[in-house]
Amino acid sequence: RQGRALIPCTIFDNFRKQTSYTKCLLASTFWGGASFKTTEIWFFNYAMTRYGFTRLTCGLWILSTFVSGGLFVAIATRRAPAKRTCMLLMWICPLFAVWVTVGPSTPWTMWIGVAMLLPNHLIGSSMSALYFGQQEAIRRG
Repeated sequence: RQGRALIPCTIFDNFRKQTSYTKCLLASTFWGGASFKTTEIWFFNYAMTRYGFTRLTCGLWILSTFVSGGLFVAIATRRAPAKRTCMLLMWICPLFAVWVTVGPSTPWTMWIGVAMLLPNHLIGSSMSALYFGQQEAIRRG
């Protein structure tokens, strides 16, 4: 069965069986991820040019983003209703891009951005909860 995933277009067989709501969740996850990935690609050169970051500082920034994001998700997931969280927080990533583009040209702008990105990590866990909540028990694993 897993070999079928290598054949072009067979992956859409499972997608076709999903509800419209689940398809919308998957599309939102894809576009949200694509948005953040383009920010990551753009980040290193931009941070080095505008904020004077070094490769080490960029790495520390990424590390602090993921560690603080993981802790935030562990604490906030049980307290935040998944559906409302997804709807309210979808604009966090674009707000971060606007902040680093028009904010002050000091390195603190990027470090303040870490706090702005914390809710962005919560979106992924909320969308996963909504998606897997609609699947059959056998697909959830």
